[in-house]
Amino acid sequence: MKRIISLTVLVSFLLGCQQLEVKEPESTPPVDEEVVIQKLNVSEEEFRFVAGWLDDQTIGFVVHQDGEDHLQTFNIKTGETETLYTDTAIISEVLIHPSKQQFLVKTADDSTEANIIMFTSDAQVLDELVVESTELEINWNPVDPSKLLLSAFADDWSYQMYFYDGKEQAVTPITLTDPFPQWLGEEDVVYIEDTALVKESLETNEKIILAREANQFHAASTHLLLEVFEDETTYYKVLDVQGEEKFSWLSEDPTQLAINVEMMNNNNIIMLTMNQSSATPTAFLRHLKNGEEVHQYEVNMDAGLLSCASAKRCLMGKRLETLIELETGEMVEWLISE
Repeated sequence: MKRIISLTVLVSFLLGCQQLEVKEPESTPPVDEEVVIQKLNVSEEEFRFVAGWLDDQTIGFVVHQDGEDHLQTFNIKTGETETLYTDTAIISEVLIHPSKQQFLVKTADDSTEANIIMFTSDAQVLDELVVESTELEINWNPVDPSKLLLSAFADDWSYQMYFYDGKEQAVTPITLTDPFPQWLGEEDVVYIEDTALVKESLETNEKIILAREANQFHAASTHLLLEVFEDETTYYKVLDVQGEEKFSWLSEDPTQLAINVEMMNNNNIIMLTMNQSSATPTAFLRHLKNGEEVHQYEVNMDAGLLSCASAKRCLMGKRLETLIELETGEMVEWLISE
């Protein structure tokens, strides 16, 4: 049964399905080095988007066929495809939880509301919400998949934020000064206020400044990456949940700024950087461990998206159509649309 969440009236609900017990994934899941990457051919008219990795060998993607949107999977080892979910409404977003034990689908029947359906990894429905909004931002807690932050925007770009907690069987309206926060741990969120990086507790609303100057940041379960400008240099810091610096490094080229980051664990960080000020921009995929660069590869300048199965294998490109093996730099176009 659907629960309706209005921008003006909040309807309480009971969670209809039992939440899964989530185990922490291995920091660097094993990858079969002998895999010969299979290729997927999709009609250009039918292709919608690639969602990312459902496990180390399975990629989720969305196509439109026979008047319906289909969330399907593709196994890069066997070449097999499978349909996980089909909807007559438009599938506008698919989020895969870092634990790989759950995923969610966002659909829309019209422009005034969004439908969120939460699934187990084998496509069993856990819960369904309807949120009144013209645009909806979803932020999934990387530690606890029963927790979501929802930022529902109206036509005039005013917004109402909600905290969804499946364990407490409740949806609660909350107030934050930034509608695009990121989770840091189970209970805290972080966001930039002016130039300060602020951590705020959703339980107590206590605020702590983690850094005074911040250009941008990328948060994960227990740590975050901070990009800072100082004079004519760019440097990066990795902070823990208390704001303590674990390690840092200076960018060799201050014009190369992070455009996408995957934080696999406390040690492994994979970054796409690009020189956007040059007439001929260059982009690099960088793999860092404990702040030390272990791999660097020049990539297509349009490779703005990034999705990594582990610290060994990633997807990148406008459509995530290119698979790269980080150990060797070998790139394969796994997705062919005609």
